[in-house]
Amino acid sequence: MARRILAVDDEPSIVRLVTAALTARGHEVIPAYNGEEALDKVALEKPDLIVLDIMMPRMDGREVARRLSKAPKTATIPIAFLSAIG
Repeated sequence: MARRILAVDDEPSIVRLVTAALTARGHEVIPAYNGEEALDKVALEKPDLIVLDIMMPRMDGREVARRLSKAPKTATIPIAFLSAIG
């Protein structure tokens, strides 16, 4: 079953890579390039899953996840954290 997946990373090349991998498996990918944009797109697009970078400028992935978990409409959306941290 195809899912709507929000891919969030401040590096466009990572968003392209995630998008290519997931669309090849039949999923619809919605790109976002920072935490604020991610929150806006979650409200508009209502994704089934969020692939979320941890380290981003201004608002990191942990803060995005914290805000989503506090809102009843978004608290149940699964989040897969993405990180290049060793």
